[in-house]
Amino acid sequence: MYTISTIYSDNFIKEVVCRVRSGELTVRKAQKLYGIGGNMTIYRWLDCVNIDPKKGIAYKMTKKLKSPPEEDQEQALKESRIKLEYYETILSLAKEEYGLDLKKILASRSMDSKKK
Repeated sequence: MYTISTIYSDNFIKEVVCRVRSGELTVRKAQKLYGIGGNMTIYRWLDCVNIDPKKGIAYKMTKKLKSPPEEDQEQALKESRIKLEYYETILSLAKEEYGLDLKKILASRSMDSKKK
């Protein structure tokens, strides 16, 4: 069993899910009626909650993390290299044309923000 809520009890989630699935309430009306924060909270409950009258609430994992296929990884790597080359070119041109060492400027600003 997976925990999808640390704020709401299982019985509360069950009540909301049952009322929404039955059509008694819309997601928006349930959100307002019960004071549920977060626009996606009830949608997540609807996606993750299975209600068995004998066992109560059971949670299921709806999204499994999986690594993208190797071709996608290679394409993402190529795109990252192109972006890096692009940014390096911009930094180099800024130094040549305007005398600005943006790498140094950005590094010093980063260090200043860490000190705060």
